[in-house]
Amino acid sequence: MRSDPIPVIREWEHARCRHPFFAEGLSEKDIDKIWDDSAETYGDGTLSEIHDMITEFLVSEGYVSRNKDLLDIGCGPGTYSLRLSPSVKGILAIDKSARMLERLDGICGTEGITNIRTECADWDVYVPKRKYDIAFSSLCPPVNSSVSILKMEMCSSDTCIYISSMSKDRDSIYFEIWRELGREYTYEGYDTGFPLRFLKSIGREPILKKFEIETCSESEPGRLAEFYKRKFLLYRDEREISKAIEDVVGSHAEEGVVRTEQMNRLGLLIWRPSQ
Repeated sequence: MRSDPIPVIREWEHARCRHPFFAEGLSEKDIDKIWDDSAETYGDGTLSEIHDMITEFLVSEGYVSRNKDLLDIGCGPGTYSLRLSPSVKGILAIDKSARMLERLDGICGTEGITNIRTECADWDVYVPKRKYDIAFSSLCPPVNSSVSILKMEMCSSDTCIYISSMSKDRDSIYFEIWRELGREYTYEGYDTGFPLRFLKSIGREPILKKFEIETCSESEPGRLAEFYKRKFLLYRDEREISKAIEDVVGSHAEEGVVRTEQMNRLGLLIWRPSQ
């Protein structure tokens, strides 16, 4: 059933603006550099098991198959392209970061993968040359808007698959540091609930599947504080952030160790585009 999409679009935009990237006014150039600089070390991390679970679900349920091709939007170093390549006819993997694509090309060359083709492209201005059976996006910030959801549909002749976080409170220490600095920020604008509500408002019938895994970690306070200092240097002078970070990290230390537990959740949306 259709409804007015404007309220959810406005709420979505407001929530997205509370992400530190945008609230702190990072330039597009700064954000691009963050992704380029992380290309060599960017990996699945604690989400690896969830990525495997989602891939298995998509294959076992027939949403991807050997007779279909796929457009991977914001592919990064191939998190899903590499997992899905054995199960599809071909993949065009696009990303704005040339260094991410260099890493993916290198893996394909080493492992003899021939059905993944890469293209360096900015999704905000990307014009598809044709439609693909599947338009796919996972954890890609530029696709996080109503306009981009509709653009995904323009790229697909059969199925759209969209993955985003449902852990708006992930990395609680990070946001506790922001509060210590007088800022109330959140990852809520990237929650799968927003595209879900938008799609329903325009008459689509998306399927939502949730995947989650609990992780625990232990860190030495000094090393953890240095980790956060590197992150916050994007926004603040070191003299301004050091004490706040050390105070927050120190408050979580017990017997010389900071232990954190976190429930990581990803939401998977699958829908057929308007024909």
